[in-house]
Formats: sequence, structure tokens, C-alpha cells
Amino acid sequence: MAELNDYSTDVAADKRRQFQFKMVTIFESTKWKISGIAAFVAMNICALLVTVSLAATLSAIGGRETLATHAHSLTYIQYWVLGIAGIAFIVDAVALVSSMVKNRTFRIIVLAFLSTTIILTISLAAWGSGGGNARKEYFQTTWNRMDRSTKHLFQSYFSCCGFESITEYQTTILPLDKSCYTDNTVTNGTWPNGCYDRVTKTYLEAITLGGSTFGEDKSNPFYAGFVAVFVILTLMQTTLLVLFVISFYNSPNGIGRDIPEMTIQNNHAMSHERSPGTTPTDDTKTRVDDVPKYAVPGEGTEGENVGNRNCATRATDAVSSAFSNGFYWMGLRVGTHPKITIALSLVVVVCLTMGIVIRYEPPAGSAGFLDEDNQIVMETGLRRSVFYIVERDQFILIVDESNVISSASFNVAREIDTNVKSATGGSANFSTICLKIGNDCKERSLLELWSFDDTALDALTEADILAKVNENNLVSPVFGDAYEVSQVLGGIVGTSPSISSAKAHLLHYVTRILNQDWENAFIDVGRRQYSGVDVYVLASSSRQQESSGSFTGDLPLFFVGFVFIFIYILLMTGKFSLMEHRVYIALMGVSAAGLSMAAGIGLSSCFGLPWSSLHLIVPFLVIGIGVDDMFVILQSWDTVQNDRDNKDLPLHVKAAKTLETAGVSITVTSLTDLVAFGVGASSDLAAFASFSVFVAVCIILLFFLECTFFLSCVVLDERRKLNRYDACLACCYKHDENYKPSKCGQREILHRLFEDGLGRIVANVPFAIVAICMTLGIAGLMAWGFYKLEVRYDPDWYIPLDSYVAVYGDKYEQYYSFGAEASVYVLNADFYNERQKLDNLFARLQSNADLNPVYGSSWFAAYTEYEFTTNSRNVSLATAYANANEFYEGVQTFLSSTSGRKYIYDVVFRNSVIVGSKFDIRHRSVQEQVDNVEIIDSIRRDCEAAEFSSGTSVFPFGNSYFIYEITRIISQEVYRNIGITMLCVLLMVIPMLASLQMGCWVALCVAITTVDVAGTMYFAGLSIETSTIITLLLSIGLAVDYAAHIGHKFLSIKGSRRMRARVAIGEIGLAVFNGGFSTFLALVMLSLSNTYTYRVFFTVFVCVVGYGLWNGLVFLPCVLALIGPPPHANAVEARLSNKHYERKGKVDSRETSMDNIPSTISKRSV
Repeated sequence: MAELNDYSTDVAADKRRQFQFKMVTIFESTKWKISGIAAFVAMNICALLVTVSLAATLSAIGGRETLATHAHSLTYIQYWVLGIAGIAFIVDAVALVSSMVKNRTFRIIVLAFLSTTIILTISLAAWGSGGGNARKEYFQTTWNRMDRSTKHLFQSYFSCCGFESITEYQTTILPLDKSCYTDNTVTNGTWPNGCYDRVTKTYLEAITLGGSTFGEDKSNPFYAGFVAVFVILTLMQTTLLVLFVISFYNSPNGIGRDIPEMTIQNNHAMSHERSPGTTPTDDTKTRVDDVPKYAVPGEGTEGENVGNRNCATRATDAVSSAFSNGFYWMGLRVGTHPKITIALSLVVVVCLTMGIVIRYEPPAGSAGFLDEDNQIVMETGLRRSVFYIVERDQFILIVDESNVISSASFNVAREIDTNVKSATGGSANFSTICLKIGNDCKERSLLELWSFDDTALDALTEADILAKVNENNLVSPVFGDAYEVSQVLGGIVGTSPSISSAKAHLLHYVTRILNQDWENAFIDVGRRQYSGVDVYVLASSSRQQESSGSFTGDLPLFFVGFVFIFIYILLMTGKFSLMEHRVYIALMGVSAAGLSMAAGIGLSSCFGLPWSSLHLIVPFLVIGIGVDDMFVILQSWDTVQNDRDNKDLPLHVKAAKTLETAGVSITVTSLTDLVAFGVGASSDLAAFASFSVFVAVCIILLFFLECTFFLSCVVLDERRKLNRYDACLACCYKHDENYKPSKCGQREILHRLFEDGLGRIVANVPFAIVAICMTLGIAGLMAWGFYKLEVRYDPDWYIPLDSYVAVYGDKYEQYYSFGAEASVYVLNADFYNERQKLDNLFARLQSNADLNPVYGSSWFAAYTEYEFTTNSRNVSLATAYANANEFYEGVQTFLSSTSGRKYIYDVVFRNSVIVGSKFDIRHRSVQEQVDNVEIIDSIRRDCEAAEFSSGTSVFPFGNSYFIYEITRIISQEVYRNIGITMLCVLLMVIPMLASLQMGCWVALCVAITTVDVAGTMYFAGLSIETSTIITLLLSIGLAVDYAAHIGHKFLSIKGSRRMRARVAIGEIGLAVFNGGFSTFLALVMLSLSNTYTYRVFFTVFVCVVGYGLWNGLVFLPCVLALIGPPPHANAVEARLSNKHYERKGKVDSRETSMDNIPSTISKRSV
């Protein structure tokens, strides 16, 4: 019975080999070759339409200088092209494959896809070219999302105003755009037409207005570009369909049945295989039975390896065979035409890379981390449409540990104040750009208590200063509001009226417009050296400047890391001889990652996704994943190359066998990485979602480049070696027949360590038990750390440690501990009829336990008191005013009074009617940012409880709310994303590995690695925030890389479990280790960085690599050696390498095959 089972397995293998040695001819006929070429050309035309059509159109209407910004504004229009051209690209790629795969059913499906694409293209073009409300609403949405500069571009070129007319500007607080005027003045009025009517015209006629003619008749490049895209797509897909129909009907065997495969005409290759269909002979049985079942001492072969296989097992075997056969087919074609494959790959990459020209990089800052549809972002836009004056806060912090209110330190504050007011930015100074309350610039410091009057300040003594700060109920003599000493002085010793000294003095200046030159001058003032004190500065633009430069400043560290990777690849992938080292393979391996990154960034930019400072780590991630795949391919190639049975096979067959083995492994790891970042793409954090999409697209392109471009380079390098060309001077120097590499250069020390060292150790039962227990014990400890890990986000973390901004932040937190400042906005309300609700709202806010009532400020409460004191009027009474105009006039009178002018920016009028109001509030002081999220929720509940009428917007907002919103999203998403990613990994690994048990073991390794990494983060003092979420999700993908390769190799060989574990470590373990260690090398230089993100990546990724390699190379093999799953039906015999037996001195490498190892070799010696 065992012999019959052995024979059945051998026949199955022969049937599979029958498939393997087929189809070396790429196209079956000239017609199919033409169809294939046409499909490839169509693919690249689609890629160009996606990447350059919008850029070319915008350039034609004058938007060349800010192309990326305009393209981002027109994302909704780009989706049309991206959608239809992207579908056509995929269909054309499938059509290209079908032109080579001689399968009738597949080709019929492709014909249906091509027909559907043509119908869809024509339908979409008709919808876009015709009228109708649906199209108008779509364009209206696009217009509403446009950047103001893009609207200005369209209005200038098309001589139009607003979407439909000038009423768009008349119904908002925003000023009329100058591009709406016929000559940028009001002399001749505004353009009469809306932009929708002008943009959708096929031809633009000159405009006659007031007897004058403006512009000239001209074509509409925007409309022409839109039509051109769909005309090109329709003609291209129709041509391709016709070619395929002609080729289909002229196939050599007609259309009634599948076309038989074409066998490779390589007699030498065929001589290694038994002819299909032969009956079992005694010789055949002897050859099968004579193959020794090498086992670890004490174990025989497992019955599960050769026994009957149930339905589930046969199903998994079918999946495994389908993947193997597909990659074999692909490798055969790549190996047959490597040069053509490289050229075609580069053409596609270049076409996709063109999209980089529209890569959009928004301004740095926390707001850029959030999606445009986020509630905070939308409320910010709404607030700015009414409160269009934005306060820009500038701070200088003076620190004197002895006493900052001493005469000497006080005089330094005066000196700094003078320097600030004399600083200039172009023609501007503080008095011209400051936010004014009446005639006074808004500023806060101790100097305010003496009205900034030099005469009064000159006469002050230290006792006078101390007496002043100890007065009760201080009122600002400049602005008339309550003066809080604790807002200006920090590190106060004693309490009022017994304050004896302080350690910090905060100077606060407020400007109303951005003048970067002045802010740079302000920063320069704050960074000067002053006698006896330490001075720290923070301008409104400081964080943006420092954060934007922090990442680029450390880019040289990345390049050094890439050099380390290149050197390591060079050392590990070849041998130390003039012919056998792989300098060009190392270069091409890194180049494949670079090409995929360039093409991925170009394609992702076409999605309208923003590029932030977070994206600068994309190169590292792509090259890390690419190097892992490269090592797996090279290891598989070496395994095939060193197998005696494959010695005389042609290179294209070796390429096929290599990809057959490595393809499934790199598919599993690529798909799991893709899933990890796919889950991240669903995040409400726009920067993180965008980053995830960029990386996911790069991973997809990297996978195809590794299977085509890089494999082709390996084949060409092997051709060079067979022709005895030098490894460096490949094009011009050929070694003679007498050249022999040195014995030292042929040593494979690391491979021996894995095969004879680690492989033997993990197969040892006592060690396996200890290793498993130790791994689970550490995981338990780290699970506790994971549980204790907190969510926290601070934008200052993304600033270099030595930055003046970071130092200012540390000093401010040391001396001041205030709750977050915010305001509650009421917009578009009926302020006259709902004025009582304003009072109710402020009363609720004052009674809110999460807010500090001392700092609450209400213009309406002050106005109520003013009216009662001045006019004896009870504002809350319904009969207090004759009409609404009287109420609004009363408010304006109050705001212009001495007591009311400090509220001048709390109320916004338009056409003498209040359209916006705000109340100032302050959160209570909290320890954790998550608490501020709860405070915001409580404020929103108060806003809802005020019950303003429908259409009124009531919401809180503060400059720190972006940070708190990011914290809220992170706390909601982190565990959800990790859980979803883990589930997806499990669901994908099982079918890809075609083994339920192995899929569960790999998923367990991934889970343990993730828990270990998260727990180590806690013990390292890190928290959960954007950077660490990325590393946690990526740890899942990398952990799969380290475990799946071992698992797949274990399933592809048969024998005893312990022998299979040892052989799996020997054959693929070194590649897994190289992939992990090269990742570490890419990061090692980041340990020298001063940037938080880079330091976090170094710390966490060292943990990912360490834990992942341990779980993949030690824990998993130990488990598999004890209770591993059975092998696949097409598994080959587990046997150690020829080098192993050569080292033992038991096999002559020149004469003996592993299939004929003498029986005198004991099992224990093996």
C-alpha cells in the first residue's frame, strides 16, 4: 500500500511536470503578438492619461506655477479620468496576459471586459458632455472644494465670476476676488457669466460689456482636454477589441475548444522528466522507493506525508498548485526574454512616474493630519468664513531662576519689548501688522500694568514692581479687562498678596496678518543673548518652519542606510570571486525598490492625496520590503541552481522554478503588507490614510517589479556567469577557461550556521520546549505593557530635540500649567430673537465643571450690564427693543465704548447685522490629552442644549483642538485597526499557504510579535500616536514576512516534521535573516537623528526585527518540529543541501546525486 501511495504521488508530480515544460513560445501566432503589443501600448497610454492629462490641461490655462495645488483642487474632475483610464489600464493588462495564455475561456472573458470598457467610456463621456442637473451638481461640488487660487485661475482665464454668478460672493463674508473684475478694478464692473457656463462651452467667445469688448475668441482647453481623454480611450479600446476578435477567430485551432499547450523544444530539459502518461514500471518504483527518507534520529517518516488526502486537503493542494503553476508560467516567460521584460517594465514605470508633477504638499501642521470632511476642519472653514481675522500669537519667554521681576530682569524685558517693536519685515513693523483694540496693539506683559509708558517704567523700583503684582483685582489700564498675573508670570513664589518672586516672564504679542519676514525678525530678537537671563521664543510660524525642515535635514542618514543595505546585499548574495559576486544584482535590487517608489508616488499623487512630512519614510519602508523579497528570490534561485537535478536545465526553466518557489512566499508577504496599509487607508487621519495609500500602491508595483524586472536581472547575471564574463567588467572582460575561484571565496559560512547550526537546534525537542515556553512567557509580560500603553499626541514631538521650538515648549510646561484656551462660536443665528439663548449658553459654560469659570468671557453678558447701567434697559425682555435694528445699533455702540472695545473681535457684523459671535473659555488643567477630548464633548453638549434654531452653527474651537481631535481618532482606531489587520492577515494567509493549521501558526507568530513590540513601547516610555501606529501596523506585515516564508517552505517539503523544520531553516532561513538584518541596517543611522519620528522608527523597528526574527526563525520552527501540519501533495523530499554532505566528506560533489546517497551513511550523520 505504501508503494502504491508513493507511486500515486510520483504520477501527480509527473503530471505537474508536464505542465511545467510547456509554453516557452510567448505568442502562438503573429496576430496574437500584434494584439499583445497593442495591449501593452494601450496600458501605457492609459497610464499617461491618468498622470499627465490634468497637468497638461492646467498648464494650458496658465496654472503651471502652482500645478500641484490646482490639481489637488480638481480631484473630483481627476476621478473621472482616474476611474475610467484606471479600469482600462487593468483590462489592457489582463488582455496582454490573455494574448500569451492560450485559453479560450479566458480570452472570451477579456473580450467581454474590453466591450464593457468601451460602453462605460462612451456613457461617461456622454454624461459629462451633456447638460443636466447631475452634472451641474458634480461640478458644483468640485467648485466648492476648490482652493481660492484655483478659483482665481479659472475666473481669470475664462472671464467669469463665481460658479453661476457674482451672487456667490455677495452671500458670504469673503471679499470679491479681483479676478471677477474686468480690469482688476471696479471701473467696468464684473464679469456677467458664472464659471460653469464658460467652462462647459466648447468655444470661448469674447465678452462685450458696457460697449467694450474684452478678450478674444478662443478654444476651451479644459473642455478639449476632457473630450480628448475619452476620445483617445474609446478609439484605443475599440482598436484593441477589433485586434483581439480577429486574433481569436484566426487561432490555429478555431474557437470551439481550448488550444493545446506548446511544449518546450528542449530535449535536454525533457530528458530530466519521465514522459507523461507512462505506466508504472519496476524501474520507476525502484527510483521512487530508493530516495531515502532522511530523518532526525528517533523518527521515521510520517504517514500523513504519503497517506490518503481528504477533500479539504485536496482543495488546499489545488490552491497551492494553481499559485505554483501561475508563477511557473510567469517565470518561464520572464526568463525567456529578460531584456524585453526589463525594457517593458521601465516603460510602465516611467509613464506612472509622470504623476509626480502634481504631487500636492499642504502646509505643515496638525490640521494637515485631518481629513477635509472632519468636523473640526469643517468648523474651522466655517469659522474663518465669518471670523476672517485670524489672531497670530507670538511669544517670548524670559527666565531668571533667581527672580525675573528684579530690576535687572525687568529692564531686559523692556529691552526685548523695544527690539520687538523696532523689528521690521520689509516695510512692516509691529504697529502696522498688530491686532488693534482701539488704537492700541494687543500685547500682554508686566509692562502693560504701566501702559507701556517709558516715563513711568523709568521711575520704577523693584519694590514698586513687587507691590503692583501683589495688588488684588488688577485691571489692565490699556484694554480695561481683568489682568491675571499668573498668565504673565510663571514659577511664582508665594500667592497674592504675598508674591515674593517669580522665575518666568511671558511677553505675548498678537498680529493679524502673516508677514513671514517680520516673524523671522521676531524670532531673531528672541534668539539673541541677553545679560543675566535666558530667553526663549515661539513665533506663530515657528512650528511649521521647524517641522518641515526636521525631516529633510535627516535625509542623509537615509542615504547612508541605503549604502549599508547595498553593501550588505553585495556581501550576502554572491561569492567572493571575480565572476560570482553580484554587484549589479545588489544595485538592481535597490533599484527595483526605487523604481516602484517613484512609480507609486506618481500614481498615488493622481489620487489627489496630500504628501506630508510623514511620507518621507516611504522610501525606507519600500526598500525594506523590497530587499526582503529580493533575498527570497535569490535564495530560491541558489536552491534551484545547487540542486543536482536542475544542473543542466536552461536558464528560463530555472527562472520558472525559482518564481514557482519564491512567488507564493513574496505574494503572501506582499498581500499582508498591502492589507495592513489598506486598513490604515480607512483612517480618519488624512495624513495617515494618505501615507497608507502611498505605501500600498508602492507595494503592489514592487511585487510586480520583483517578479519581472529583478528576476530578469538575475537571469542576465547568470548568463554573464555562464559566459565567464567578469562580475564588474561584464561588458568588456571575459575570463579564460583556466580561471578558478579560490576555495575561500566558495565558503558559505552563514548558510552552514543556519542549516547545521540553527536548523539542528530547533529540531531538538528539549530546546523547542524551552524556546516555546520562553516566547510565551515574554509575550505575557509584554501583553501587560500593551495594556498599560497610553494614547498621546504632541506636535512638538515632530520637531528636532535641539530646536528652539522644542526648548521653548519644555520651559513653558515647566513654569506654566494652564488649561487649553478656546472659544464657543455661534454663527448664522437670529441674534435678535435668540439673544436670551446666548445668555443661557454662557451660563451653561460657566457652570460646566470641565471649564475654569475665572477665564470665561462673554461680550453679551458685558453688553447686558452696559445697557442696564447706561440705558436702564433689561436686554432679556422681549419688549426691550422696538425692532432688530435697534438691538444691533445698541451692540455697535457698546463695542465702540471704552468698556466694550475689548470685545470688538468677538462679534462680526455684515450689512449692520450680527452674523457671528464667540465666547472665550478655558479648559480645566488636566494631566492627559484624552481628558481634553472628554471636555470638548461636554462643551458640545452644552452647545446642543442651548437649542438655537435650525441653520445656526454652535461649536467650540481652540488652536489645540486639532491635537485633541487627532488624539480622539487615534484612541478610537488603534485597537480597531490592529484587530482588523490581524483578522485580514489570518484570512489571507490560510488560502495563500493552502493550510489552515499553518495559517493559524503564522497568525500566532504575528500576534506575538505585535504584542511584544507594543509592550516594549510601553517600557521604552513611548505612547500610541501617529508614528507608533504606523510601526505597529507595519510590524504585522513584517512579522508575516519572517514567518510565512518558513511556513511555506515547511509545507513544500515532505519527511519527518523535525527534518522538514531543519531543511526549511537551511533553505530559506538565511534569506529571512538577511531581509530582517538589512531592515535594521537601513535604520541604524536613524539612531543618530534628533527627529522624534525617526528615533521612534529606529526604536520600534529594532524591536520588530528582533522579535519577528525570533518568532519566525526559532519559535515557529520549534512548533512545527513538534506539531507541524502535513505537506502539500506536490511537496518534494526534505533533504539537506549537497554542501552539507560535501562538508561531511561523505558525497563526491562531482559524481554523486542526492537521489543516490549511499546506504552506508547513517541517519545520525545526516
